[in-house]
Amino acid sequence: MSNEGLKTRGATDDARPESAESCDPSTWVDEHGDAMYRYALIRLQDPALAEEAVQEAFLAGLEAKDRFQASSSERTWLIGILKRKIADY
Repeated sequence: MSNEGLKTRGATDDARPESAESCDPSTWVDEHGDAMYRYALIRLQDPALAEEAVQEAFLAGLEAKDRFQASSSERTWLIGILKRKIADY
């Protein structure tokens, strides 16, 4: 894929930066769950552990949602939380 394609895709990506007020945990599973699971599965190589890590990341995100500053996309923020959960394994 060319850089041009990456720029176009990023401009229309559902994971674009949002305001902290628009951080809506009720949409996280539908909007980010598959991507987070794939990310965890590649790193952990265990479906059950990947699922557990994603669930823990969602819970940690829910507890920290008031600290989401929207300097990155919601997905980037959640993946960052997931990275730390994976490191615990």
